[in-house]
Amino acid sequence: MIYLDNNASTRLCAPALKAMQPWLTEHWANPSSNHSEGRLCLAELTNARHIIAETFGASPGQIVFTSGATESNSLAILGAHVDGRPPSRFIFFQSGHFSVLTACEMAALRGGNTDVLRLPHSEDPVAALRQIGLRRGDFISIDWVNNETGIINDVAAVSRLASLHGALVHIDAAQAPGKIDIGLSKVDADFVTLSAHKMHGPRGIGALVVKPKLTFEPLWVGGAQESGRRGGTENVPGAVGFAAAAAELRVVDSAAREQMRRLQQKFEAAICESTREIVVIGQHLRRAPNTSLVCWPGLSSATILQHLDERGICASAGSACSSRSGGVSHVLSALGISGPVARGAVRFSTSRDTTESEIDAATVIVVEVIRHLQGRRSIAH
Repeated sequence: MIYLDNNASTRLCAPALKAMQPWLTEHWANPSSNHSEGRLCLAELTNARHIIAETFGASPGQIVFTSGATESNSLAILGAHVDGRPPSRFIFFQSGHFSVLTACEMAALRGGNTDVLRLPHSEDPVAALRQIGLRRGDFISIDWVNNETGIINDVAAVSRLASLHGALVHIDAAQAPGKIDIGLSKVDADFVTLSAHKMHGPRGIGALVVKPKLTFEPLWVGGAQESGRRGGTENVPGAVGFAAAAAELRVVDSAAREQMRRLQQKFEAAICESTREIVVIGQHLRRAPNTSLVCWPGLSSATILQHLDERGICASAGSACSSRSGGVSHVLSALGISGPVARGAVRFSTSRDTTESEIDAATVIVVEVIRHLQGRRSIAH
């Protein structure tokens, strides 16, 4: 198997697995329990919080552990308050993650004087936001790195603009760690979403990073967990694995990004040279070094993926969250990609574990599959 679906999920790294094991098999107490084992688990949870905060340039009190990026996005959008009230406008770009789009729609359905502005994709989100006229009480959600295209947004500029107008900013950074250099202190957003399993950590754990002194309403209540911001027994093994994966980023990050970029360029150059009617989305824009969203007009992504799967290649048609629903990707629609082009889209996403020999082998298989399908289509016509 050659795994090229790392934007959907990455392999758990060895340091994370090793760090988690004692908290799965030896120390399983509830960290809220007032006995020695409970206090031990609470101390380790606190330590994990400090490691994650240090890695991403935040303070430990800003870290709210969640079950993953979808919950973090929902917690920010549905829980945010401006001057003690829900935001008056939710503003998002239609190329954002599906969980952001649906959470904003849900926020509007709750009633009140809340509007939702759905902005078309823009290569200059700051200009798009200036055009609509920001005001106090607005809530902006934008992804740092798009999960399907890998396109990188200038989120720091968006945060600066929002701050001038008293608007709140939520950044979905689930796809950013390990692909670009992220320092949250430089961005100064109100909410930032992180997900462990996108950075070689375990599934089922993520975080919402919240600006100090910012209040929001929890999605559900329980005890006093997460300082009252997210009820429910804390996932200590998950948090420990998350922290270990985050710490590992500091060791391997720069060299890994350079390697992924080199493999991306090699792969794209080879398939562009060897197959006909090919479109690489965002090829001339700032992109994550691991993501290649490639379209072959006239072909079906489902058919391409089936043939690749039979040959041992794991890829996807876009977001794993919405791939089962079928149809054209909402991201490609937002980018203005026509139906015949979008229906032949396949996302190849590498990780720091991907080797050059895997890319070489995958290139041969992809070219053979596409040539076969294009040839069959020519005969049919």
